[in-house]
Amino acid sequence: PAKRSSSLSSWVFDAYREELPQAPTADERDAIANPVVSLYNSWAMDGRDVVMEVTHAAAFEELWEYVAEEKLHPKRPFTAIDGGCGNGWAARKMAEHPLCKHVTGVDAAAIMVDRAETLSADIDKVSYNVGDVAEWVPAEEVDVVNLCETLYLLDEPQEALDHIVPSWLKPGGLLVANLDCYWEN
Repeated sequence: PAKRSSSLSSWVFDAYREELPQAPTADERDAIANPVVSLYNSWAMDGRDVVMEVTHAAAFEELWEYVAEEKLHPKRPFTAIDGGCGNGWAARKMAEHPLCKHVTGVDAAAIMVDRAETLSADIDKVSYNVGDVAEWVPAEEVDVVNLCETLYLLDEPQEALDHIVPSWLKPGGLLVANLDCYWEN
C-alpha cells in the first residue's frame, strides 16, 4: 500500500498514482488546485465516477429514505444542495422525491461537474456549479443540505460547516452528512 504522507490529498493521490487509466487532470475551471480535485476530474473522464455511485449508493439510499420519511415535512415541497456532488448521483436521487422542487449540486472538480450535467441533462429540477464547498455561496438558501463523502476531504471541516449552515440552509433547515466506513481504510 501507499505510504501515507502528511496531508490527506497527497495520500489519496499517491495511493492511485500507478493504477490510473487516466492521469489526474487539473482544469482551469476547478474551484481549487488540489491533487484530489485533479484525481476526481480523471475519474469523470474515464468512467470511475460510476464506481463512486455504486459503492456509496446503498448507504446513501438508506439514509435518504430515513430523511425523507422521518425528517422532511410530509406535504411541504423542499429545495436541496448536494455539496461535493461528484457526478450528481445523490442529487438525482433526491430530485426523484415527489416534493423536491430543485437540487443544486456543487463540486470543486470542473470535469466532474461537466459529467454531472451530462448525466442529468433530462432532469429539469437539478443544476450544478463548480465551487469549493468551504467558500461557495448559493443564490438562495435551501431546506436540505447533503454532504455525502465530503467532510473528510476538507482541510478544515468545522470551518466549512460554520460557513455552510448559515449561508446554505434556511433557518430550521436540515444538514445531512454521511461517511461510509470501509475495512480497507
